[in-house]
Amino acid sequence: MTGKTFKNRPIDLFLKLQQRYDLLDKLLGAHLALAHDMLLIGEGRIYDVDQFTLTILNRSMNLVDGMIALTERWNSVSAIALLRLQVDNLLRLYYVATKQDERHEILKQWREGKRWDKIQNSLGARLTDRIMLDHAKETYDWIEEMYDRTCKHVHLTFSSHFGALFRDYDLKEDVGKFAMGIGSEHWSEELLDKFLYDVGNVTDAIMKIALGWNQTKKKIVDAKKAEGDVGFNELLKRSKRSPKLD
Repeated sequence: MTGKTFKNRPIDLFLKLQQRYDLLDKLLGAHLALAHDMLLIGEGRIYDVDQFTLTILNRSMNLVDGMIALTERWNSVSAIALLRLQVDNLLRLYYVATKQDERHEILKQWREGKRWDKIQNSLGARLTDRIMLDHAKETYDWIEEMYDRTCKHVHLTFSSHFGALFRDYDLKEDVGKFAMGIGSEHWSEELLDKFLYDVGNVTDAIMKIALGWNQTKKKIVDAKKAEGDVGFNELLKRSKRSPKLD
């Protein structure tokens, strides 16, 4: 069984979207490059932050690939839902990257299989999206609006989903026109451009955090070699700069 096919892809009709797709292609390649470099640092040894960051990178890469494919089939309903998951990646990675005193306990609970809203931070509070969002918006002033918008889509709000059915309205006759099906070429150039920009923006933020971790890991591994038996986690605690800020 094959999915619905369309005569034209968005890029065939809206040429200015090419630069958005080009950026996403570069970001896809960056996922693998960052993972490769991470595994080379320390001669292949991986630590808890590596485990978590590699998981985020793999999830992110597949989400970006999925969002590209869905936009090519005009499927806004599914694509926007995946953007919400990419926001989820950024919230979690940023929190772990910048909360040096909490990260190892958080990742211990994560490896034990606890849901994120059951994991507790250093204050004993459950690690809800709200806590991570309030923390992240200090750096990303756009993330709260994106989070709220994509949450409305995931949670089946009237405006997000009934609007996808609506095609036209005849004010004189008081008649509305609706269409139901997989994908819609009524996804406008403006909204497509905004969506692809958002995907690139949140993904670029994830890449920068991962790059920062690679840089921090190299410094710590080099220091560990110089100091002999001092543990990796102890050196990580001593580090004054977080993975995000390096």
